[in-house]
Amino acid sequence: MPKSVQRYWDSDCFLGWFNAESDKVSRCKGTVEKAHRGKVELVVSAITLVEVIRLKGKPRLKESSEQKIKEFFENDFILLVNVDKFIAESARKLIWDKNLKPKDSIHVATALYKKNINIKYI
Repeated sequence: MPKSVQRYWDSDCFLGWFNAESDKVSRCKGTVEKAHRGKVELVVSAITLVEVIRLKGKPRLKESSEQKIKEFFENDFILLVNVDKFIAESARKLIWDKNLKPKDSIHVATALYKKNINIKYI
């Protein structure tokens, strides 16, 4: 059953959380706490499972973080959305129409697919 509020998180949010980046942890903490209490559901594109290791220009998570990453994504407040044909075609259109980068377009297309998501960038 969906939670009362859904938030779309991309890889940058997760990396900020996992790396304890001071500028992101403070912004993410409330959302994670609400998610643990069942008030928020985090919507995530399946590509995030790979991207969360490292984003361009950011430090790579160490392999020793694998268990922590795996356990976090197994929380019941994570709604994992697969990249299917509809999302991929929508993402391609976003690249042409909005000049987005390919991976960013997948994240936006996934969030738009879930229509009721409050898109908020940290």
